Parts: sequence; C-alpha cells; structure tokens
Amino acid sequence: MAEEPRHWRRHAAAVRKAAADAARKAWSYGRVASGMGATEPPLSPWQRRLLALIRFGVAAFVLGAAAFLSFILTIQIAVRRQEVEVPRLEELTTSEAQTLLARQQLGLQVLDRVYSALPEDRVVRQSPPPGTVVKVGQRVFVVVSRGPQQVPTPLLEGRSLRVARLELPKLGLELGQVSAVYLPDYEADRIVRQNPPPQTRNTGTARVNVLVSLGAREPAYVMPDLVGLPLAQAQRRLAAAGLRSGAIETIAVESMPAGVVVGQSPRSGARVPAGAVIDLQISVPVASPRMLE
Repeated sequence: MAEEPRHWRRHAAAVRKAAADAARKAWSYGRVASGMGATEPPLSPWQRRLLALIRFGVAAFVLGAAAFLSFILTIQIAVRRQEVEVPRLEELTTSEAQTLLARQQLGLQVLDRVYSALPEDRVVRQSPPPGTVVKVGQRVFVVVSRGPQQVPTPLLEGRSLRVARLELPKLGLELGQVSAVYLPDYEADRIVRQNPPPQTRNTGTARVNVLVSLGAREPAYVMPDLVGLPLAQAQRRLAAAGLRSGAIETIAVESMPAGVVVGQSPRSGARVPAGAVIDLQISVPVASPRMLE
C-alpha cells in the first residue's frame, strides 16, 4: 500500500489548527463585544441572546468549514493510498510476477498460454500495461509462453521438390540446401533423402535439406574428329555414333579437294549427348564458293 505523503498530513494539520484559531477568535470577539461599552447602556436580555446566537453561529460555521475541508483532505488521502502503479511483468515467470504483484496488493490471472520465442512459463503480454495506475486489489491479466513450438519434420522422400517448397512453409519450416544427382532408379525431380529425417521435432524455424534425383543420365559421347574426312564419310561416322549431321557451310580453301570437312561444331573431344546435332564446314574450290544443302 502506498504510504501517505507527508505534505498531505502537514496540510490537514494546518487546516485543523487554522479552524481552531478562528473559532477561538470568534468566541473571544463575542465575549469582548458583550463587555464593550461599559459606559453604554446595558444590553437588554433579547440583545444578549441575539449576540450569543451570532457568536455561536460564527463559531459553528468556522468549525463546520474546517471539518468539511478536513473531510475532503482525508478522502483524497484515502483514495491516493488505495492506488498503485502496475509493474512490468513481461519476460518474468508466473511465480516472479505473482510475487511482484503481491507487494503492490494486486492479483495475477493467466488468460492464455501461447507458443513464443520466450522460454516456457514466461509472461508474453500483460493488461493493464506497465505504469498504469489502478486500485489496490485489482487483477493483472497475462498471456504466458508455452515455449517455442515443436514441429515434426514431414516425410518428403518420394515427393517432388515442388511439393516440398509448398508444404514446408505451412509448417513453419524452410527448404534448406537442395542437392541433385543422377539416379537411374528414381524419377527426375523426386526427393530421395532428407535431413533431418521424418518426424524429427524442430523448435523455431528449421531448415530441411534434401537430395533430389535428376533421373537416369543420358548417354554421352565423345565428339569424334571429322576434319579431313570427305563429307559422306563424316556423316556415316556421325550416324554410327548416334549423332546427327546439322548445317553444312562451305568455305573456299586453296589446294584442297571440294567436299572435305575443314571444321566442326562442337569441336572434337567434347562430350555430347546422344542424338546431338553436329554442324560441319566443308571445302569448295576458291573460284566458286557455295552453300551445300
């Protein structure tokens, strides 16, 4: 309970003293008035009664005013003594909050428990807020933490990478590192491994790393060297390697028979997939360069 301020006590005492002094002066004035004018004719009985009545009325008024002021001050002091300031409870345990409120003669009531980043049993929110002035005996309502939410890792193996990107955020999880590898036994874009494993309980925002299949690796060939071969022979060699002949460009080359391969793309030695299209450049006489179909 808040202690009564000293200046209020001093003020109330001063009011009571002033009222008493005024009453004494009023009484003395009446007595002096009744004895004044010794040379004057004596007062009649009804005049003395009237003077006594006036004297009594003045004293009663002064005492009544003093009593009224004293009553008002007492009420104000009593009201102030019944008001306290709400302390800050956030991040305290419920036991600590209850102890702190008891010192202020306030009560504690837990309205709800929610998942939060704060440890379990810590105050997340409070009402009224800190610093609010309330009456003694009022309750402060709080929401208490249940600790970070624990989310089990879902089963992603066998599902597509697209599904994982959609489902993980719904659970408060994130897709972590995505690794890819050629696996002939798994369909392309399928998750074959995950870390952490399914049903692992995570706190907060956890990342789930996955290994995704690229499917079976397509057969690759080493590009043969076709330069110097006649066009027909070069085309047969491409077909035997599972490759196809593409655009054929003619280039005028001196001292070389017509129809000989002088360039190729991709170059020889490069790795190319099965069915790749290979462009060739062949020689023509210098006098008549032309494009062969």
